[in-house]
Amino acid sequence: MAAQLAAIEDLQQRVDGSHEARIMHAIRHGKETPLHETPQEPLVWPRALRECVAEDERFLGTPPPLVDDCLDADWQREQQEADSVHRLLGLISYAVNSRNIELRDLSDLHDAIFDLCNDSQQATKGRD
Repeated sequence: MAAQLAAIEDLQQRVDGSHEARIMHAIRHGKETPLHETPQEPLVWPRALRECVAEDERFLGTPPPLVDDCLDADWQREQQEADSVHRLLGLISYAVNSRNIELRDLSDLHDAIFDLCNDSQQATKGRD
């Protein structure tokens, strides 16, 4: 899902035209951005998402290193993978709220992201 979201051609424009982007612009500049204008300072999460997806793809494409202590190498790789999944989940969670991005035309993707984030929150609550 993260790769699908990152692959949206106009992702940055969608985010920069969002309600949240206009609020951030108003906070920085003391005035509301008109609805027809895009704020000049792009929000950073789309770039961070694309970088994280690319990093994850490189990680998944790299075979595990051959080392003497396989258990330690396996543990480190699992930790790297968990860290990547955690960052990706955090970044795609921005897409759940229409204040952050408009995905009305990509409702299947939005619904899948919503379900994933909801399931993740429920799993976290279950561990508390």
